[in-house]
Amino acid sequence: MSNNDTLQHEMGPHVVALDDEWAIEHYLVFRFPWDPEARGIYFLKALHGLHCLKVLRRAFNDYERGDEIGSSAGHVHHCLDALRQDMMCNADDSPMPMNDFPNNIGH
Repeated sequence: MSNNDTLQHEMGPHVVALDDEWAIEHYLVFRFPWDPEARGIYFLKALHGLHCLKVLRRAFNDYERGDEIGSSAGHVHHCLDALRQDMMCNADDSPMPMNDFPNNIGH
Protein backbone atom coordinates (compact mmCIF):
# COMPACT_ATOMS: atom_id res chain seq x y z
CA MET A 1 0.00 0.00 0.00
CA SER A 2 1.44 3.39 -0.96
CA ASN A 3 1.62 6.31 1.45
CA ASN A 4 -1.27 7.94 -0.41
CA ASP A 5 -3.39 4.75 -0.15
CA THR A 6 -2.59 4.54 3.56
CA LEU A 7 -3.56 8.18 4.08
CA GLN A 8 -6.82 7.71 2.17
CA HIS A 9 -7.63 4.56 4.16
CA GLU A 10 -6.98 6.41 7.40
CA MET A 11 -9.04 9.44 6.37
CA GLY A 12 -12.13 7.46 5.40
CA PRO A 13 -15.44 8.81 4.14
CA HIS A 14 -15.68 11.62 6.69
CA VAL A 15 -13.48 13.92 4.61
CA VAL A 16 -14.71 16.37 1.97
CA ALA A 17 -13.06 18.96 -0.29
CA LEU A 18 -14.83 22.32 -0.18
CA ASP A 19 -14.44 25.32 -2.46
CA ASP A 20 -12.51 28.12 -0.72
CA GLU A 21 -15.24 30.68 -1.43
CA TRP A 22 -17.92 28.48 0.19
CA ALA A 23 -15.65 27.69 3.14
CA ILE A 24 -14.88 31.36 3.80
CA GLU A 25 -18.60 32.23 3.64
CA HIS A 26 -19.16 29.58 6.34
CA TYR A 27 -16.16 30.66 8.45
CA LEU A 28 -14.09 27.58 7.60
CA VAL A 29 -10.89 29.36 6.68
CA PHE A 30 -8.30 26.64 7.42
CA ARG A 31 -7.09 24.71 4.42
CA PHE A 32 -4.10 22.63 3.47
CA PRO A 33 -1.60 25.04 1.84
CA TRP A 34 -0.09 22.43 -0.50
CA ASP A 35 -3.36 21.88 -2.39
CA PRO A 36 -3.01 23.80 -5.68
CA GLU A 37 -6.78 23.83 -6.21
CA ALA A 38 -9.04 26.52 -4.75
CA ARG A 39 -10.49 24.12 -2.23
CA GLY A 40 -9.69 22.85 1.22
CA ILE A 41 -10.18 19.52 2.96
CA TYR A 42 -12.56 19.29 5.92
CA PHE A 43 -14.00 16.59 8.17
CA LEU A 44 -17.73 15.96 8.45
CA LYS A 45 -18.25 16.17 12.22
CA ALA A 46 -20.73 13.32 12.72
CA LEU A 47 -18.74 10.94 10.53
CA HIS A 48 -15.54 11.94 12.31
CA GLY A 49 -17.23 10.97 15.59
CA LEU A 50 -18.18 7.57 14.14
CA HIS A 51 -14.59 7.16 12.91
CA CYS A 52 -13.37 7.89 16.45
CA LEU A 53 -15.76 5.32 17.92
CA LYS A 54 -14.36 2.78 15.44
CA VAL A 55 -10.79 3.66 16.49
CA LEU A 56 -11.65 3.28 20.19
CA ARG A 57 -13.52 0.01 19.62
CA ARG A 58 -10.61 -1.46 17.65
CA ALA A 59 -8.10 -0.32 20.29
CA PHE A 60 -10.23 -1.82 23.07
CA ASN A 61 -10.64 -5.11 21.17
CA ASP A 62 -6.89 -5.25 20.44
CA TYR A 63 -6.18 -4.66 24.13
CA GLU A 64 -8.68 -7.33 25.25
CA ARG A 65 -7.13 -9.91 22.91
CA GLY A 66 -3.62 -9.01 24.05
CA ASP A 67 -2.73 -7.82 20.53
CA GLU A 68 -0.66 -4.78 19.70
CA ILE A 69 -3.00 -1.79 19.51
CA GLY A 70 -3.37 -0.80 15.85
CA SER A 71 -3.76 2.94 16.46
CA SER A 72 -1.20 5.24 18.01
CA ALA A 73 -1.78 6.43 21.56
CA GLY A 74 -2.00 9.97 20.18
CA HIS A 75 -4.80 8.98 17.80
CA VAL A 76 -6.72 7.20 20.57
CA HIS A 77 -6.35 10.22 22.89
CA HIS A 78 -7.41 12.57 20.08
CA CYS A 79 -10.56 10.50 19.53
CA LEU A 80 -11.41 10.41 23.24
CA ASP A 81 -11.00 14.17 23.47
CA ALA A 82 -12.95 14.85 20.25
CA LEU A 83 -15.89 12.76 21.50
CA ARG A 84 -15.70 14.42 24.93
CA GLN A 85 -15.79 17.88 23.37
CA ASP A 86 -18.67 16.92 21.09
CA MET A 87 -20.69 15.54 24.02
CA MET A 88 -20.03 18.58 26.18
CA CYS A 89 -20.89 21.06 23.41
CA ASN A 90 -23.94 19.18 22.12
CA ALA A 91 -25.22 17.55 25.30
CA ASP A 92 -28.67 15.95 25.12
CA ASP A 93 -30.40 16.26 28.49
CA SER A 94 -33.37 14.07 27.54
CA PRO A 95 -34.29 11.68 30.38
CA MET A 96 -33.26 8.11 29.65
CA PRO A 97 -34.63 5.06 31.50
CA MET A 98 -32.15 3.14 33.61
CA ASN A 99 -33.56 -0.33 32.91
CA ASP A 100 -32.52 -2.44 29.94
CA PHE A 101 -34.70 -2.81 26.88
CA PRO A 102 -35.44 -6.30 25.47
CA ASN A 103 -32.74 -7.26 22.95
CA ASN A 104 -31.10 -3.84 23.52
CA ILE A 105 -33.64 -2.27 21.15
CA GLY A 106 -34.69 1.27 21.97
CA HIS A 107 -31.44 2.71 23.29
